[in-house]
Amino acid sequence: SGAVQEGEKIFEFLKNTGAFINVETKTALLKGYAHSGMIKKASQLYKEMKSATDLRDRPNVRTLNTLLRGCLWTAVSTGSSNSKIDGGVILSEDAWQWHKSKIISTKVSNVSYSIDTSSYEYSIALLCQALRTNEASSRIQEMIDSFGIQTSQSDQGDQFKGEDKSAIESLAQSYLSLARAYALLGRNEQAKNAAQNALNAASAFSSCDTTDNQNDRNVVRGGKQAWKSQDDDGEVTRRSVSNSLFRAHRLGELHSEAKMILSVSRNSSTGRDNNCFVDNNVNRLLYFSGGGTTDLAAGNLTKEDRVEIPNHMVDKQHILTSLWVSFGLASAIKSANPGRSFPSSTSYLTEADCRNILKTVGSDSFAIGEDGRIDFSKVFS
Repeated sequence: SGAVQEGEKIFEFLKNTGAFINVETKTALLKGYAHSGMIKKASQLYKEMKSATDLRDRPNVRTLNTLLRGCLWTAVSTGSSNSKIDGGVILSEDAWQWHKSKIISTKVSNVSYSIDTSSYEYSIALLCQALRTNEASSRIQEMIDSFGIQTSQSDQGDQFKGEDKSAIESLAQSYLSLARAYALLGRNEQAKNAAQNALNAASAFSSCDTTDNQNDRNVVRGGKQAWKSQDDDGEVTRRSVSNSLFRAHRLGELHSEAKMILSVSRNSSTGRDNNCFVDNNVNRLLYFSGGGTTDLAAGNLTKEDRVEIPNHMVDKQHILTSLWVSFGLASAIKSANPGRSFPSSTSYLTEADCRNILKTVGSDSFAIGEDGRIDFSKVFS
């Protein structure tokens, strides 16, 4: 966090002197905020960039992907005012829709509002994390269409073919995220199909030609590195070796998890009891705040950067709102209680909402007591 504060000082100095601050510099500061769990500041900076007078200073695809990664790390939180929510899938969807609207409505030379394969992968992962499976499935289809991925039906699920290797890789990861979400909701058949599609996309990815083709060179990338195995002098670069090792590991992890989901889905005669998932979600997933940093010296943060949680009911509102919006509690509880009225999956939970939810789940089982303390015997029971 200290390095971020030093970056802020330099940033403010440049602003005060009237120096031009380009989009790359602002994106670097946004990355620092995201890594330090300072999602409110990241959100504020992003909104300032969106309103820049010069279109070239507005968020580009790297800015978008940096923000989306930060949203994956931080989830939704309420902040000290508890009047609005920010971060997580709320912020990511706002950013996504803004970029999409600019792609559709704006055609300006030298200005790019493109969305790349990493953008799709991150945004789909966030939707799946929130168990918003219908939206995630639609976005996967949008990605298939946008990157010209060819699909065909077979006895072993959909088969995929395309020239953009990064798109095939992101498709495999996105189907795995979707399979995971379906499995958590107990929708076994859909989980099985998504897991099989993840394996099929991974197989297509492995069979892709690694030679960088002309189409791939022309795509603006804000996430994954190009697939060149050699540099201009014909020597293998360190970056390409590192990328190959990372992707081999990632592919292995994908195969293991997809096969596990396939096995569980095939061997389960009935779907998961969503009430069981709801109970575990409420009692064993207590999100407080934080980011990608492991620096416990977050005590250096100023008061305004901290997530304040006063009073016992606000504790519950803060924690339940994060679970409700970012971690699928909304989708699961609605699925387990059809016909009952609950807030939307993107709503800030009021005190009355929290009481209704806890009454539905069984308030005696909630790990946060009336005094605001955590009962770890319930967490680990």
